[in-house]
Amino acid sequence: MSRFHLSSAKLNETPNHYDFRVVWIDSSGAPKELEDFDMDLRKYDSCENCENDIKKFESKNKFLIVLKDFIPEADFQNLRQIQSIYVLKENYQSLTYNRTNHPKVVEIFEDINTLINRLHKDILLAHRDLPISISPLYEIKNEQSLTKLDGNTLMFLWDQLFIYYLVHPIKENMEELKTDMLKQCEIDYRGNESQLRHIKSFDEKCSDKNAVIWYTKGTFLYRICNKAFRTRNTDFMRKFRYFIILFYKNFESLSKSQNKNISPVYRGQSMNKTELEKLKKLNRGSLVSINTILSTSRNESVARLFIHEGEDEDAVIFKINIPNQNDNSFKPFIDISEISEIPGEEEVLFFVGTVFSIHSIQDETGSPCIIELTLNNDPYVHFRKLVSILAPEFRKILECNLGLYDKAIQLYEQAPPLTDNSANSPEFIVIHIIIGYLYYHLSRYDKAEEHYAIVLSVLDEKNLLTSELYRHIADIKKKRNNDDIALSYYQEAWNIANYRYIPSLRYICQEIIDILTARGSSYDARIYEIQLQKIDPNKYYYISSSTLDDPTILDDCRSRLNNEREPIERADLLYKIGLHCVVQEHFEAALKYFLQAKDLCLNQPPSWNRFSQHLPTLFDNIAMLYLYFKDYFEALIMFRKAIDIRSIFRSY
Repeated sequence: MSRFHLSSAKLNETPNHYDFRVVWIDSSGAPKELEDFDMDLRKYDSCENCENDIKKFESKNKFLIVLKDFIPEADFQNLRQIQSIYVLKENYQSLTYNRTNHPKVVEIFEDINTLINRLHKDILLAHRDLPISISPLYEIKNEQSLTKLDGNTLMFLWDQLFIYYLVHPIKENMEELKTDMLKQCEIDYRGNESQLRHIKSFDEKCSDKNAVIWYTKGTFLYRICNKAFRTRNTDFMRKFRYFIILFYKNFESLSKSQNKNISPVYRGQSMNKTELEKLKKLNRGSLVSINTILSTSRNESVARLFIHEGEDEDAVIFKINIPNQNDNSFKPFIDISEISEIPGEEEVLFFVGTVFSIHSIQDETGSPCIIELTLNNDPYVHFRKLVSILAPEFRKILECNLGLYDKAIQLYEQAPPLTDNSANSPEFIVIHIIIGYLYYHLSRYDKAEEHYAIVLSVLDEKNLLTSELYRHIADIKKKRNNDDIALSYYQEAWNIANYRYIPSLRYICQEIIDILTARGSSYDARIYEIQLQKIDPNKYYYISSSTLDDPTILDDCRSRLNNEREPIERADLLYKIGLHCVVQEHFEAALKYFLQAKDLCLNQPPSWNRFSQHLPTLFDNIAMLYLYFKDYFEALIMFRKAIDIRSIFRSY
């Protein structure tokens, strides 16, 4: 099978994917100055050979072409992947062009250093204005920068929590983070002397007092930060967390010291036509969250310079209004015009995760679409309350702290309301299942059943989720000692599942056996025992609660582990041993076994069905243990990996 996204591509196994690629076209070798330039230089001896390669790339990859002694034909210039063309000529040559016929030609240069300086400046500017896109929860892709919040509150809360713990280290060793980052940088830029010099200088001079200045230099740090945030690559962000923490501290300090009114600010860019149409469909007041560091300008004319329309793109101007904030509290934006390498740009940065509300969208033929946004701090207030409730109490989630469950229920019930039209939406279903589950742990079974009933009312009887809900209701009846009613619900759950995959199939069967055995119905119990034997224990990754604390099963798993060589079978055994350790409250050992199982699964993925079924549950369990140990950052990463897999394999 093909490898999945998982927000976790290994950096040292992945080439540097720059958003801009510099290309040299000439039969002679490229100038040394250009080869020393800090980009991944590609060389061709003709436009034809270059064109054949460029066409293999998606249109989002932008090429900056450097030519020697000639102006290219129109067909070559019209390739949508080519953004700009720079021409180098010998002093004695006469070379002219018509700008109307060659709109992508920036200039003809007689000096390579002048050309490189212009190239560097253009890349620095353009890198700050890579397209952003809108992406609802059900369309999460590998790379996105704008997330719809309405109807997507759960993903918004995950993003905000992740960013919070990304930049607020609790027990991380900053020197270790720095060492990890520098090692990765040296791997990524091996052989690139220019960037290696930047890395050495960064090691010696960067601090939380000047990290924003380092960000504005347009070196490897800029590309690292924005690529990580746009791709939502959690492993990427973890590798470069050292600089992200320094950047946030410097950003926070600057934001508290700047009190001047800078509204409005502008951002000009090209935007994918499909993404723009999604944005146009949003109502006034709808919320959008920026999932990268957003660059804007106080000068609308400067913002318009960054618009480069393509074949599938439209010109867009974002006008952002910022309400007056004259206090010394943290603000998610800073004016960097006084410290930027390009002060004339009058640049204002917004921190990743900043939330805006849509004020208006004006779309007139022949002019850029003007999207007016207003900075909206209301979601931040809601999020800060969330953090204040959950952050100090995460460990108690595993200890069934009643006060925390009360607060968590209140939080979900106060989430932005779901409309009647959203009754069948995944968000509607998930929220009510979560609330029901929380009430169950509070022993408030009537309220739990109420929320389960709401979900059942919109589900088809054949839906596998209906089977899981009947199982939850059966658990409630069993807690109330209503074994007869519990049995009927377990049996109904069993009949709906009908050997289709649900994680708790073995559990349901075992519970039926236990109830039948307790009432003396040994014949009926035997029928289900035969059915239980037919269920592949490796396919249905579940251990009944009635066997979790059985020491003989634990001994059997350990004995089999010593003799088992097949990676996936070892992963199954490690997972089962980990579950036993959880029941015995040996949480450190449980985490160790779960992580070993994870590594085996990732290195030797199981068959398609088993992979999508087992791994999310494993990541969920690892996340809960990280919560227990107050490692919230790692917990959020594991939760997100589980989300990614379920999203990618949603049809299974």
